[in-house]
This record gives sequence, structure tokens and C-alpha cells, in this order.
Amino acid sequence: MVRQEIFHKVKIWMINHTGDDFFLNRLFSYLNSQLPCEIMYIKPFGRKIYFVESSLGPFILKSFRFYELLRKQQLLIADLKKAGFLHTSFFLFEEQEPLFFENVYYGCLEYIPPSSTPFTFNNPKDRHEGLILLEKFHRLSESSVELSMYPLKKYPLVNKWRRRVTEFISNLTFIKLLIKEELLYELLAWATWSLEGIEREWATIEDESVVVLHGDLAHHNFIRSLNGELYLIDFDLIALGNQRFDYLQFANRILPFIDWSMEELNRFEKMKPFLKEKFFLYGLAFPTDIFREWNYLIRENHYDKTEFVQQLLDFTVSQFHSRRRFFDQIQRMVVSDRMKNE
Repeated sequence: MVRQEIFHKVKIWMINHTGDDFFLNRLFSYLNSQLPCEIMYIKPFGRKIYFVESSLGPFILKSFRFYELLRKQQLLIADLKKAGFLHTSFFLFEEQEPLFFENVYYGCLEYIPPSSTPFTFNNPKDRHEGLILLEKFHRLSESSVELSMYPLKKYPLVNKWRRRVTEFISNLTFIKLLIKEELLYELLAWATWSLEGIEREWATIEDESVVVLHGDLAHHNFIRSLNGELYLIDFDLIALGNQRFDYLQFANRILPFIDWSMEELNRFEKMKPFLKEKFFLYGLAFPTDIFREWNYLIRENHYDKTEFVQQLLDFTVSQFHSRRRFFDQIQRMVVSDRMKNE
């Protein structure tokens, strides 16, 4: 009887303690043996990211598949700090040996206590400050960081977008079950027009100096801190390229929140000169967000996440007429510019 009770308790314990718990226990012990502080507890904070409370205060533990990826970010962020870019999360314990646990490298990053009011592209103030912070990041990386020191790849804009289109086309069988074919083929027509235009205009930008591109300007990579200041984090997708590539991504992130308005986009001083260039206009016409999100849903097999699917449907269909109006305006601007130059 006693033995049965023991087995029952063990079974209940195993149900309540998953493999993740066992992993965290091992990671906890490893960190305590390697770092110059006492670890109080660890909890998952995102995908392969952990929040750690220690005797020296909280920090973020982030995983890296290869040491080169970790070291590249450590060096670049240290140089940006020297150059005066202080609004990011810096690495801690860099004098220690690299953390290497169960075939994964880890870096310790400063924890930025967040404001109770998070950053959102829906907020005009946040959009404005986000763009200013991005411009500062580019400016300092161009003028103060020795770019040749880092093994950064060039940002493959056209190839990346072509792959995105190809993947979207391969997913049409499923997407057509939810969205009218005419709408989907119109999106693909916009993409074709956009890519052809970008390739024609590539020569107008290829001789310009390059900057470090952030590459992932999602809202969660802008952190509003407790003291109200804005920080830019997560440099996993950094690459070298023309600054326009980041500004195209930033524009694409905010356009759904400004009703696809060229006039609103033109209110940003940094955007104004770009909106007079055909290269940038062609880039704005590419429906990268729709392709990205549908490809992600299907690649990750999130068919059963009904709330996510519904949000994506609304995102694709409810704003379509605003997108079309925006695309038509871009076409008129490009044609008008062509006629001026003929």
C-alpha cells in the first residue's frame, strides 16, 4: 500500500514536472557553477530566451547556435556603446569563458525593466521615436564602427523577397480555402511589379555607403523602459546593406496603423527624401507582411490556432482596399516621375 502511494506521488510529480523543468534545473546548476553570482531562479522568457534572477540583479540569458554568432553581437554592441549608442541591452560577464551548455552557447544580457505602457506602432509618439532611434543606430554604425571587423553578410533583399513569393505560391492550395483567388493573384501581381522595379532601379543605390541593418523591426524589439526611454534590442538578423532596407521594413510595419496613407508616411522627416525615389516606392509596393505571416503560419503548422488564423484573415482582407489604394498611388507616382524624365 505504501509502495503504491509512493508510485502515485512520483507519477503526479512527473506529470507536473515536464522535460523543460528538468532542463531548467540542469541549466540552473550550470549557471551557478560558471557565473560570479548566485542564481535565484530561471524562467522561460521567449523562444530560447530566459529571465534569470541573481544576487547581482536580473538579467536575460539568450541562446546562440554558434559561438561566432554570439561573439559577433558582443563585439558589435560593445563598439556601438563606445560610439555613443546606449539605448540597447549590453552583454554582461564578457570576461568569463563563453557559456556552453548542452551544445548551445549562451550570452547574458542586461535586463531592461519595461514600462507598464509597452511600445506599439499604433501610437504616433512611439512611431516617431522608433524611427529616430533607428536613424541613430544607422548613423553611428556607419561613422563609428569599423564594419570590416565583423563577418556580416550583405542583406539579400531581392533574393529574400523572391523566396518569400515562391513559398507563398507553394502555400496557395491552403490559403485559397480561406481567401478569394482574385485577391491572392492581385497581391502576387503587386509583388512582381515591385521586384521588377527594384531590380531596374538597383543601380541608383548600389554605390552608396552601407550601414549595419537591424533586420527585425517588429514592435517587440523596441522596449519602452520604466524611465520612459526607448531601447532597440535583438540583433540576430543584423547584416550590411543600404539604410533604405531597414526603412522599408519600418514603413511596412507602421502602414497598417496609419491606414496605408502616403500622406502620413510623408510626415516623417527621415522618410520624405526616400518617398521621392522610385527604388523606395517600388519597395513599398511589395506586400511582404502578408507573405511573411501566411508562410509562417503554414511552415509552423499553426492551422489549429484559430485566433491567429482569424487575425491573419482580418489583416489580409479587411485592409485590402486601403492597400490597393496605396498601391495605385505608388504606381501613379512612379509613372509621373517617369514622364518627367522622358
